[in-house]
Amino acid sequence: DLMGIDGPNMTLALTERTMVANREVFKVPLRDETASDTRDALAKEIYAKTFLWLVRSINDATTAERNYDGDKDSDFGVIGLLDIFGFESFAVNRFEQLCINYANEKLQQKFTQDIFRSVQQEYEEEGIELGEISYEDNADVLQLVEGRMGLIAVLNEECVRPKGSDTAFVSKVQAMNKDSDVLIIGRTFHPYQFGVQHYAGNVVYDATQFVTKNM
Repeated sequence: DLMGIDGPNMTLALTERTMVANREVFKVPLRDETASDTRDALAKEIYAKTFLWLVRSINDATTAERNYDGDKDSDFGVIGLLDIFGFESFAVNRFEQLCINYANEKLQQKFTQDIFRSVQQEYEEEGIELGEISYEDNADVLQLVEGRMGLIAVLNEECVRPKGSDTAFVSKVQAMNKDSDVLIIGRTFHPYQFGVQHYAGNVVYDATQFVTKNM
């Protein structure tokens, strides 16, 4: 009732999977474990939406522009806070760690571009001599993650296959990116494991339930 969702429809959404093949739509029952993961993912999304609503409500209640009774044309000071994910590397790293570390790679790239490259370009435009600045360029890591044959593209493709699996995802990633310098393929890895040389360090991922969690 709180979410305004019909109970039976919610049950079907959590226990069935819709497949489209040759313009035909099929309903496939989910295994108990998969249905539980779907339920948990929904709970996390509800929590995230509730958290964002709470932050917006607090901002609306405390912002000077909406609550100050004085001169409406006054210039208000602004305090900005940037809260970013921390790089994660655990004994077992799953889909969530990949998403968080991918976000950190994007932030690292932006920092590099904004600080090093922009300053170097500005000096060159002004004719000021500047020695070569060396810095870690993580473009190869981002290419592995978000490239045309990268982790995201291969995972999305595996999710729409009727018999898509985590091990098939890992196998395809390794085959399509075998020349990548930042993809780690260990001889002792299980079929569901792969590694990435992130800017902050090497991380070995366990791809178990990658396909399910990306649905």
